[in-house]
Amino acid sequence: MSHADDYYANYGGEPVADYVERHLRGSASERERLAQLCTRVPDGVATLLDVGAGHGLLLEALRDARGIGGMGIEITPAKVDYARSRGIDLRLGDASRLDFGDAEFDAVVCCEVLEHLPFGVYESALAELARVARRWVIVSVPYAEWRHFVRCPYCRASVNPNYHFRSFDEAAMRSLLPGFVAESVQPVGREQHGMLKAVVRRLRPDHWPSLLVCPSCGWRAAPAAAAAEPGAQATAHAASARRWLDRLPTPTRPLWWVGVYRRQGA
Repeated sequence: MSHADDYYANYGGEPVADYVERHLRGSASERERLAQLCTRVPDGVATLLDVGAGHGLLLEALRDARGIGGMGIEITPAKVDYARSRGIDLRLGDASRLDFGDAEFDAVVCCEVLEHLPFGVYESALAELARVARRWVIVSVPYAEWRHFVRCPYCRASVNPNYHFRSFDEAAMRSLLPGFVAESVQPVGREQHGMLKAVVRRLRPDHWPSLLVCPSCGWRAAPAAAAAEPGAQATAHAASARRWLDRLPTPTRPLWWVGVYRRQGA
């Protein structure tokens, strides 16, 4: 397993099911994102592929809310196992080398994946999404992200803690898929004080998140060290800062872009 793959498989010793319940199903913004994505899948879709499906939550939501029995691929075995335990057809696979025929699916979705793909893999993945989609591609990525970086305590490499390689503005979204027309590109979700939080994060290059694995050298915080790290010790201070922020005027900015693309001539 590469350092990058190890990063995606790191749950900090927490059982996968507990992590999903606490951090994903328990997140209001994540529930909103899934609900919004479900509504973006066009009517008449009978076959659907979710590329980089994570824990299968979108496939589960599409099945329950829309009756769409899609399938997905994912690079992390623990996520595949979790999704399968909930009756989701999720398989190990690589977004840059999809093992499916041309135009095999009515729709292909790829959510919170493209920003993670390095040079070469990103370009190949876009071509593969377009190749296997008969009519529709639906993509979501972070909204015009102002990326920040932290320094690895071991090798001092500069790392984006979300392992994001790029940011997307509206122009990039509209020209994302050659051979496809952007039917809609819309912001989804709202975050309070998003820009202020981004500034604060940029000012903390030595704050290493406990679950982050350095993609350069593979270093990660040991569980005991993570529990004692300044970020963990500062929970009360962080809560106080959030309360202070909440007393300020509450400008918001979107969290994600969602693009719906139709094959030209389809």
